[in-house]
Formats: sequence, structure tokens, C-alpha cells
Amino acid sequence: MMSDPLYARLWQQRRLLCWVLLAQIGSTAAALALPRLNADLIDRGILAGDFGFIVTVGMRLLAVTAAQVMVAVIAMLCGRRAALRFARDIRRAVYQKVVRMSGTDRLVFGTASLVTRMTADAYSRCSCWCRSSARRS
Repeated sequence: MMSDPLYARLWQQRRLLCWVLLAQIGSTAAALALPRLNADLIDRGILAGDFGFIVTVGMRLLAVTAAQVMVAVIAMLCGRRAALRFARDIRRAVYQKVVRMSGTDRLVFGTASLVTRMTADAYSRCSCWCRSSARRS
């Protein structure tokens, strides 16, 4: 499975992808903690009329929400960086293949056609790989 060149290129981004995974787990944990805190706020604070408890749990709600936003932004930034690096590597590989083509092949295809094909090929390889990976899991 790792013999596929696309997996090898994605494997180079494993550190960023681990950060994405950890940040998504943190964001999900924070999202799951919010309803419980909200229930405590209502059950033990508002219904009991305990203003100190309301303020304490309200501050916890704000802290958990801020943490959730922060880790979601970290996940988005790391995921974006990994995707951009992955696409850059694919485009570079396609470019190297075009550069190794013979002069006759380059004349047959033309510069504009090769640029369009390079861009489309890199995009289609990335999207095709993503779709096939989603079906496997």
C-alpha cells in the first residue's frame, strides 16, 4: 500500500497530519463537553439560583469554547499546509516527467497544452487518490 507514489508523498506530511488529527480530537472533545456544562449551568445554577455557580460554569463554557475554536483553527492551518505541500509535490513530479519528454513530444503537445495538462493532471491525481482512499476506509 505504501508503494504507491501518492502514499509516499502523503507520508512526507505525516507530522502535519498528526497535528490535524490531534487538533480534531481536541475540537470534538470540547464540542462534546459543552452540552454537559450547559446542562450543569441550568440544573445546578439557574434552577438552584446559585449566582456564583452560574458565573463559574459560564467562565468554563467560555474557556472551552475558546479552546475549541483555537484547536479547530490549528487543524485547519495544518491541514491546509499539508494539502498545499502534497499538491506541490504532485505538480513537481508531473513537471519533471514533462521535462524528461523528448523534444518531439513537446512540439506535438505544445506549451499551452502541456501547462493545462500538468495542472489538470496534478488536480485529477490528487482528487482521484482522495476519492479512492475514502472508499477503502
